[in-house]
Amino acid sequence: MITSLWGSGEVGPLCLVLPQGFLPGEKQAELAKRFGPDVYFLSSGRSTHFMNAECVVAFFETILADAFERRRARLAERYAKSFLDEWGVLLCDSFTGHHSTSEGVDIQRELFSKTTRVVLPERQPGGWSARGQPCDAIHALLRKNMNTYLETCLGYRSGLMSRATETPVLMSNGNVHLAVSHEDSVLSCIYGWQRMAKKQKVLRWAWLSRGMASIEEMCEVAPGEVTPEGLKSEMEECEKHVEDGEWEAGIDEVFSRPDVNRTMFIWQVEVATEDSDVEDDWEKEDSAWRCLPQHWQTVLNARLAQYQSSLQDAQALYEYRVETFGANDVKTKNANQKLVDLQSGKGARSIVLMLKGSGKEVGQEVYRRTVQNDNGELKVSVSNKIQAYQLCVDSMKLSTLSDPVVERQLRIVSVTGFSRELQEVRLHLDVASLQSSNLMEGFKFSNSSSSSGKNGSTEEVQKTGGMEEPGDVAVLEDEFEAAEDGLNAIIGANPADFAEAGVEADKGCRLAMRRKRLLLTFLVVPEASMSWLRIMTLSGCNKSWSLFSDFINQEASDEIQAFFSSRPPGVVRALVMRHAMGSHNTYAGIGSLVSEDAEINETGEAQATAVAEKLREAGVFHEIQLAVISPFTRALQTALRVIPQELLDGENEGSQKLPTLVHPLCAEQTFVHSHVGRGNRGSTVEELSRSPEFSLFDWKDVETYCEKHRVNAGKWWHHGPHPEETESSFQRRAVRLKKWLGSLQDTWGDLNLILVSHGGVMQAAFDYQPHPPNCAFRVYDLQRDGRCKHVARNEEVNPNHLLAEPHFAVCSVRRLPDKMNGSTVFGVEVDMEEGLFMLNLSENALREKLHDPVKAALSAELYERFGLAGLFPSWWSWLNRARADLSIYIQDYLEQLALAMGQEDFPWSVAELVHQVLLEGRVSELPDDMAEQAQEPLPEAPEAPASAGEEATQAEEAENAAECKVG
Repeated sequence: MITSLWGSGEVGPLCLVLPQGFLPGEKQAELAKRFGPDVYFLSSGRSTHFMNAECVVAFFETILADAFERRRARLAERYAKSFLDEWGVLLCDSFTGHHSTSEGVDIQRELFSKTTRVVLPERQPGGWSARGQPCDAIHALLRKNMNTYLETCLGYRSGLMSRATETPVLMSNGNVHLAVSHEDSVLSCIYGWQRMAKKQKVLRWAWLSRGMASIEEMCEVAPGEVTPEGLKSEMEECEKHVEDGEWEAGIDEVFSRPDVNRTMFIWQVEVATEDSDVEDDWEKEDSAWRCLPQHWQTVLNARLAQYQSSLQDAQALYEYRVETFGANDVKTKNANQKLVDLQSGKGARSIVLMLKGSGKEVGQEVYRRTVQNDNGELKVSVSNKIQAYQLCVDSMKLSTLSDPVVERQLRIVSVTGFSRELQEVRLHLDVASLQSSNLMEGFKFSNSSSSSGKNGSTEEVQKTGGMEEPGDVAVLEDEFEAAEDGLNAIIGANPADFAEAGVEADKGCRLAMRRKRLLLTFLVVPEASMSWLRIMTLSGCNKSWSLFSDFINQEASDEIQAFFSSRPPGVVRALVMRHAMGSHNTYAGIGSLVSEDAEINETGEAQATAVAEKLREAGVFHEIQLAVISPFTRALQTALRVIPQELLDGENEGSQKLPTLVHPLCAEQTFVHSHVGRGNRGSTVEELSRSPEFSLFDWKDVETYCEKHRVNAGKWWHHGPHPEETESSFQRRAVRLKKWLGSLQDTWGDLNLILVSHGGVMQAAFDYQPHPPNCAFRVYDLQRDGRCKHVARNEEVNPNHLLAEPHFAVCSVRRLPDKMNGSTVFGVEVDMEEGLFMLNLSENALREKLHDPVKAALSAELYERFGLAGLFPSWWSWLNRARADLSIYIQDYLEQLALAMGQEDFPWSVAELVHQVLLEGRVSELPDDMAEQAQEPLPEAPEAPASAGEEATQAEEAENAAECKVG
């Protein structure tokens, strides 16, 4: 436990949440060595490096940070709330990474206003800013000496921090926001910086005045910006601003959402006996102290923290002026008067506005409209939907601002020691409070006063999730042990299970314990237990690890042996591997909702480490000449962890750098549901290239692919001009992948390669059934024509695939704005040996002149084998018509038709029809032995029922023809 930073008492571990790139990796290593496992480092950026991160990092980085960066506010809100409920960790504005964009600011404002207790500042012309963030000089100072920062900055709040085990507070020293979460005793330091000149002066004054940095240090870290003389002059100017009250404001605008489960402050209210003036919403019971609902706990803790922080700041200012100017100086006297005013209760009163319907606090806009400050006197005008209260955190009183006025005395149950028994009692209280929707309804459910001596009936206790005897340690111990037994059964926290799979037992235990902390809070609460257990049993982590372990134990050795077996001539041997587990696989796939271009999670890292060790021990990488990788982030990260670093870098003596190809052909499918399950929506080359960990990859193949396939805006995961794939287009891409892999021998010669891809690709291209586990692999031999064999089983893979080359290429099909006789017109771009050409065809023409005759000419068996069935959009299909644009289905049909025409048994009479209708005769002469077959008449296609628009058009044409005859 950390003791040196806190004075007295043991708290820990410490979690430092740093802006991206703030602390170099070697500095992190130095600090981690010094503080050991009691310090966690977490970066807020996508390129994240952290150590010892058991409890906070995995959930935050894989779900929250990604959701913020992708600006998916509504879903991020849901996960943010879950995260805050679980860990009580402070969030601030430095986490979105989009400060300079108005869109980032707006989304951030909306998100944080709903999920945390945040009073956001007004937007500044230069982008996002918040009061009290360090300037560049401070930033440089912290980078220069992080150890001193830990000692001085954290020690500054020693008065409150020394009581950290009993007092949860929001602490602000003007530039660093601190909050204590008492479930795991986690301290989060979250800060950012901005560049406005006035703010820089304020911050420099704050740091210098509080002894957190010296003038010499300031000048040393910013030699070209400030001088000792300039800083002294600036300090005098700042003192004047402070004296005039120009910089006076409430504490900084960021506050975490304190959770009753983890707070040492449990607020209670006294309910009076037979009060004739009591309104209907006040409980008429015997005098008792009742626990307030959670949303009131949040409000009251926030107001108390603001008041305490103001006292701390005033105390620091007074002590600084005594030391600098002396006790008799006018500035010191003014600072002392401000401190005395605060200590006497000035600033302790505030207005609280609650919605009567929901019992929740109103937003800041309502406060600005409702509350006016008239020469120090607060005036409140509210509608009949809002209940106004006056809160005094000094005298601990809460009053209604209505007629008649009802006043209630508040008190805080302060827990001086942190014990499991007391913690579990608070959990029961909180679950009971959550059942209420306004201030007083929660009182009948719970009672946290151990001195009252009253127990509810067994029936009421079971209903509310409370306990018959809050102080009954024996009952708590029984439930706690039962919960641990059930938890161990769920997560399989046996170190041997991890050791068998080649992963260190202690890392397996850490993974298990992280999940245990996540669940343990809820297991002892009867009403909450079942719902949370259901959710966690759906978690993909345990299933993924179990399937991976089965593969390692049962199949991996056979596949490695197959890799070293003799390779026939004219084939490429490929070790095809699925990526490690990603954040989109977590929680039974629910994580995919916010994990766009998902990164691998902690379980995935363990899987990649284990399989890398397995392949390295077998010597596989000595025989690999090429690595082919999907451009999805989870595949790239898996490759970086599986392939030895010395091969990727090529820096070691005697080792040759392993070439890598990043190609979209081996990327996962992006069917239409990928718009909801965002795990299969990727990142552009521009976005990927910004990541330092991907700097060794060459992206030219991805860029060429986008240009060839008419991909818009570099979104290679579209694989064409449309935003998603169809099942048949994905199957065609799987065949092209196998052909491309087999043809690499023409460039690379005798070739063994490793392909890091996806489960869907391994199923479609290599017939891996059932779905492959994460980091599972198989070995295949691939020929130039796409034929493929699973080496370990000596089985041909997907022998029924259409392997011939397409007769022509359909580059794109786009819907045009014009219509022809009421029918939608599509622009078709076709690539043939003669070159590219464009033609415009209406939907009716495509159906009546192409689709229907082709279907009539082919037998049902051929039509099915060529894969044409069900591709062309039916005119009566309301599902197809629900889409405004049918071009994706038209292109899908034409591409499959081109592939079918490449087959040897495709009838030439049908091919001639396609040449005339679609290709406008742009084709070489048919073979002589097929000429007679091509001249045979095609059977007539059945006429499709005319639509109402077509019938009207035909009637109008007939009427015009009749008029012409009469004329």
